[in-house]
Parts: sequence; C-alpha cells; structure tokens
Amino acid sequence: MKINRKNICYSLIVIGVVIFGILIFRYSSQNKLSYKEKNNYTTEKNNKEEFRDIQKITGNIINNKLQGDYLKPLITIAKYQKEFTINLDGISKKNKVEIINPVSGVKVQMKNNNRDRHYLNIKMDKNIDYGILIGNRLIGSIRIVDNIDEINEKTIYDDIMENLRCGL
Repeated sequence: MKINRKNICYSLIVIGVVIFGILIFRYSSQNKLSYKEKNNYTTEKNNKEEFRDIQKITGNIINNKLQGDYLKPLITIAKYQKEFTINLDGISKKNKVEIINPVSGVKVQMKNNNRDRHYLNIKMDKNIDYGILIGNRLIGSIRIVDNIDEINEKTIYDDIMENLRCGL
C-alpha cells in the first residue's frame, strides 16, 4: 500500500481543523452564561439602577419630573408632615394628573400652571403607597413614613414595587 504525502497532508489538516473546532466550541461554551444566568444578571443590574431611583424628602415639598414614561425618581419617600406640596414637571398641560389613595380609592386631580407643571397641596396618611396617575396609567409613587432615617431603602423599595406591580 502506497502512502501519498499529499493524502497525509490533507489528513493532518482535516484533523487539525477538527481539533481546533472542538477546542473553540468547548472554550466558548464554558465562558457563556446560560440564559437564566444572563437574565438574573440583567435583572440584578436593573434593580440596582431602579433602587437608586428613590427620593427621600424630609420637608413638605415634593418635586419630580417626568422622564420617558415614568417620574424621575420613580418612588418618593417622605417624612410625615401635616400637608405636602407636590410639583410635577415635564407633563403636558393637556394631561389629567391625579394622586390616588389605593386604600380608599380617592383620586385627587392636580392643578396645572398652564405650562408643563402640575401641582397640588394635599394631606397624606402614613404608610400608604399613593400612586401618581396620568389618565389611568401609573407613573410614580409616594409613601409617607414616621421616621425617614430608620427605613431600609431596599426593603421599602421592594414593598412598594410589590404593591404597585399591577399598576406599572
């Protein structure tokens, strides 16, 4: 049986390409995150970014601005006062903006300054997640607490998001 150098070269090249392909496939599959791992990473990253979207207020004036579809910040936590002044910027004057108490179902319509600012003076109860609505679409939340210094932001954020999940 005669062995041809040309056949040996082709065989070695084919074997080399196959081994190289196997090594590349193995290496890439070890370094790739599974879909679930990627999704968890993205969710954790988004949660951290959203978590920073909390505003703490110790006075009685709450200022927020509409950025995209939601208020920035999305959640406002305020220390209890007898009355609050809420100012919302960036919302067209043609929009109907309301504050809703989800416990009682009472909606209070905000006033407009004939520009892109809506405002309202309102009394708010403690430990209720008030919703801020444009039409019937939830765009933000306000919670009033007794002692703003003793709250755990992560816990209260998770609690508010759970309570508002169906609205968002």
